[in-house]
Amino acid sequence: MRQRNAISLSTGLVLGMAPVVALASDFSGMFTILVGLPSLALANLIMGLLFMGRPSKTIRTTLSFTVIPVLVVGLLLFSDAASLFRHSRDTVTGAVFFGLYALAGLLFVLHMQRGVPPPPPSPHGE
Repeated sequence: MRQRNAISLSTGLVLGMAPVVALASDFSGMFTILVGLPSLALANLIMGLLFMGRPSKTIRTTLSFTVIPVLVVGLLLFSDAASLFRHSRDTVTGAVFFGLYALAGLLFVLHMQRGVPPPPPSPHGE
């Protein structure tokens, strides 16, 4: 009897400490919240900071290898992010995702359109 009470008590304590999110049955939009939003926010931060410097081929190449995969993953998350609009409490989260995605695309295009300055003329006149 004591052992059964101890098992019931420990099971009740473990279930009582389990987060409510883990007990949810609808996980739509979870990957967008855990992966999409942080990666897009980080990509936008990096691109914004790189706008402070001079345009160069190194920056363009770095952005191509870092931002394009983030944009592809964001494209794959579109349906997951759109599922956030089904729940009235998550509508803002979905709008933030699409806003960050649009901003990342815009910043990437602006970075690629920035002119790379020509190399300085040679002092020997060649």
